[in-house]
Amino acid sequence: MAALFQEISLGGTLGVTFLGVCVSSMLYGVTCLQTFTYYRSLKAKTDGWLLRSLVAALLAFDSAHQAVVIHAVYNYLILDFANPSKVVTLVWSVPTEIVLNAILAIILNGYKYNNIFAAETILRTQGIAGLCISVTTESMISFSLAYYLHKRRTGLPK
Repeated sequence: MAALFQEISLGGTLGVTFLGVCVSSMLYGVTCLQTFTYYRSLKAKTDGWLLRSLVAALLAFDSAHQAVVIHAVYNYLILDFANPSKVVTLVWSVPTEIVLNAILAIILNGYKYNNIFAAETILRTQGIAGLCISVTTESMISFSLAYYLHKRRTGLPK
């Protein structure tokens, strides 16, 4: 089992996932700040109750989305860290995240999707494309770092 664990590199999967959660957390912080700023502004006081409720609903769904993303990553990186066979199993929070993402897309872009299933189908394709771009970018960064570190290494012994 230890030999199997040493052969598997988790940097390209779980490492990228961790970085994604970090970026997602930063964007969630921006969302919270924008919501706070909106409710303190004069504009919010003149807006109707429907728009103010929509902003609150968006913050609630975004908070739930962030919670299930953190749950999924916590499961893979903390609870099942030394168990590589668990990396290929699906945690309940991953499909929940997709559904919450579809609900947010319907609220934000209601005219584009007829129902949650149409939104989920379209967003799955966009999510896969986004992950592919992320993996490609991370790979290019890793290869360039390895190349330049190897090229500019000093003659100092290890």
